[in-house]
Amino acid sequence: MYLVCCLSALALLPSCQGSPSPRKQDEGERTATPASIGPAAIEVHDAKGAVTAKVTAELPCRASVDGIELVVGARPVVATVGGTQWTGHDDNGGTLIKRDGEPVARIAPSTNALGVFDPNGIGIVRAMLADDTAPGTARVVSGRGVVLRTATRTPSGIAVGDRTVTGTDDLLLAAVLAAPEARPEVRALAACLRVVPGDKVL
Repeated sequence: MYLVCCLSALALLPSCQGSPSPRKQDEGERTATPASIGPAAIEVHDAKGAVTAKVTAELPCRASVDGIELVVGARPVVATVGGTQWTGHDDNGGTLIKRDGEPVARIAPSTNALGVFDPNGIGIVRAMLADDTAPGTARVVSGRGVVLRTATRTPSGIAVGDRTVTGTDDLLLAAVLAAPEARPEVRALAACLRVVPGDKVL
């Protein structure tokens, strides 16, 4: 943090009107410039308050989900975890995620939904915004369409089942990031795709 200290020494000049002389700034009076603040983190907290996932909206995007950490960079290489390389390839159906060249999942966003599918298009987990009768909520459904939980905005964050997501008001992002049905690496990639502009990542 940088401190800017301004001291002024003013001569006491006589005044025929008796107006007070300008006050000499006390030594020690200082004006501090605000410290730079990094990108806010999106966090998933479990029922006991422990952080199980964390994502920062920066380039490269950094994500940690269930103990697995990824640094998501530019196209076409997405991330490397140990000796495993994860890549993402955009097409009309979303982003196809590959693990060492083998397709493992597809991330498919739309206006009102965010889905994770297997390479054959079978749903793994999907988050869908509720209609106008339930504003501020989203449904999290399985590949078979069974409602698994809901995501709801609350004063303390977004409640997704027994988990709470802070640092974002994006219901779809929160619902997928907190969904244990999808593997941690895929959830991390889905989150980075969501928070970083499309021309910056993958």
